Amino acid sequence: MVAKRIKGNSLHPDDQRLVLRAFIYRFTGDNTPQWARDGGYKVQFADDSEWLANTTFAVRTDGRLDRRYKRCESSPTWPDGRAKG
Repeated sequence: MVAKRIKGNSLHPDDQRLVLRAFIYRFTGDNTPQWARDGGYKVQFADDSEWLANTTFAVRTDGRLDRRYKRCESSPTWPDGRAKG
């Protein structure tokens, strides 16, 4: 069964707070994970609000976060330009 997915900015506010605590490896202007601190990487999203707006999550039929799914799908906006790779 394929789960319905919605953008994070459409999640219930409690679910938004939960994903911001759970997905600690996101690289935004508000959250810099350890992996990005030493490598000269460019930020992937301007802030956590932009991350939520460009990231989808699985939801149950009632629209609340489906915690059985442990992954999200993001489309980085690269506000400072894309990192060389």
